[in-house]
Amino acid sequence: MFHTMPAFELVFLALIIQRGVHSKSIHSIAGPYIIYFDRLYACEPIDPTLPWRHHFRLTRYNPYKPSEAQLLTGNLTGELPIDDSCWGKMNVALWANNQWKDNAFVVGFKDTVCSRYKENAPSLWELFFKGTEEKGKVGCLIKPGFYEYKNVPARVVFPNVPVGPYGRYKMSVWVGKADKMYYCFVGEFRLVPKLD
Repeated sequence: MFHTMPAFELVFLALIIQRGVHSKSIHSIAGPYIIYFDRLYACEPIDPTLPWRHHFRLTRYNPYKPSEAQLLTGNLTGELPIDDSCWGKMNVALWANNQWKDNAFVVGFKDTVCSRYKENAPSLWELFFKGTEEKGKVGCLIKPGFYEYKNVPARVVFPNVPVGPYGRYKMSVWVGKADKMYYCFVGEFRLVPKLD
């Protein structure tokens, strides 16, 4: 006499045993990802006296064309240089149970924020500051000035973090020198599975 398996056990086995399946599986928790932004804005309360300010607008992410980059339009204005004598802090909140849960990831640098930015977010460095470095100069420097962007492809890659937990996040970043804050921004973004 044969024992019949309940339907839920059969579905469970089909999901975990994928040797006979000739297609790519999608990891449901974490793995290679695409990052896209829903919003970029200044920290609250908005302080118009900060030396660095931005006004950015991004096109919407198209889930039917995941390899297509979002386009960024706007400007970034700075009155003081940002170099490796500056500090940086980042707090990433996770969206869970219909609210933001702060401190999902917390990172801080007492100095070297310019080099850390360039090393850990090279795609953003290229997007915002490509061509601004002087040849032969030692050290990292973001010069003060007015930077303008019009429909620039904004593809975000963090090479030192090749996999991550999928979900919705809010990243708050502060940059300053000594006891003075230079810049503060918030980016709401999502990590979705990379299918290629």
